[in-house]
Amino acid sequence: MSTIRFIGRVIPATYHITLPFLMAGQWKDDDVDYFCTYQVTIKDNIVVADCDVNDYERATHIPRLLLRAITISQGAVDLVAFSLGAPLSVIFETFAEPGGENLPLHVRDSDLATLVTAFSLDTPEFQKVLKIVIEEPNLFHALRDLIDATSAAYKVVPHCAKAIETLRALLTPPGVDRKQGWSIMCKNLQVGADYLKLITDQSKAPRHGDHQAILGTITEEVSRRSWIVMNRFLEFRKRGSQPLPLDQFPLLTGCRD
Repeated sequence: MSTIRFIGRVIPATYHITLPFLMAGQWKDDDVDYFCTYQVTIKDNIVVADCDVNDYERATHIPRLLLRAITISQGAVDLVAFSLGAPLSVIFETFAEPGGENLPLHVRDSDLATLVTAFSLDTPEFQKVLKIVIEEPNLFHALRDLIDATSAAYKVVPHCAKAIETLRALLTPPGVDRKQGWSIMCKNLQVGADYLKLITDQSKAPRHGDHQAILGTITEEVSRRSWIVMNRFLEFRKRGSQPLPLDQFPLLTGCRD
């Protein structure tokens, strides 16, 4: 049996949250037949989540274990937040493997990073795009939804779909119906309707209160497509809101592009 420990904190720190009991239990991921027992404590805003597993490989299992640590601890903190009417969140920053020291926990999808071509952090393009984002409140919210989607697997589909819906709304002139708005979006960003359909169709269940598990292959593809569409929207705004040229932005279809 190996114990993987995640260490995080409750923010903002000014509330000094302590739960006077140990949260313990078991869970199993049926899709890969993976089993774990867990123990979670929260004391003076410090969150410690211990996950005991029989099988462990960092790249494969850390995302699954972290998701459970987040779900359990955030669920407890959400109840506290509800009782206080306060915006409390849990963040995990380090983890420790059996017999090892604490390591920094980097929750990042490098594959998504490669899809961002509308700007670079160390160029004037960043300031240009930043100006576009902060001057267009709905774009700010769409971008925030995409970033929130990366914080937990169960957030991916509903948050990505919300972001794409927001971009559609931004591209739809006043008085034009929603269906026409999708056509306008497809034309301006060189995106096929079937490319967007995966994102919007997968979101129907969680948007209507059905939060059943969605396969990781689906959430990965939803994330990938949403990142690409947001990148194209930023390019669209950078170019004065002119339709993207097809020779530079080939049409995206329902197939994996």
